[in-house]
Amino acid sequence: MENWYKLQIILAHQGAGNREEAIAYVYARDIIGARKRHKKMGGVKRSILPSISTLSATETEELEGRIIEEGRMSLDEAKERGYIVNK
Repeated sequence: MENWYKLQIILAHQGAGNREEAIAYVYARDIIGARKRHKKMGGVKRSILPSISTLSATETEELEGRIIEEGRMSLDEAKERGYIVNK
């Protein structure tokens, strides 16, 4: 069964010496799958291992509601590509 995982990531292309952190969510079977999805995400420093945690049922419901409400991508697309939170 697949779950949503929360990743604390470092964004790429921020300029020399600059570092910007962000929160991303990926939908994967397990934590190994979440790490593999992180490596495929664009605009993310892939060489730095992110902090990864599993979402609870309540957090999952809130996240999916936010994705649908925001409307910048479908829920299926977010599950396929991952979802980076806009600041």
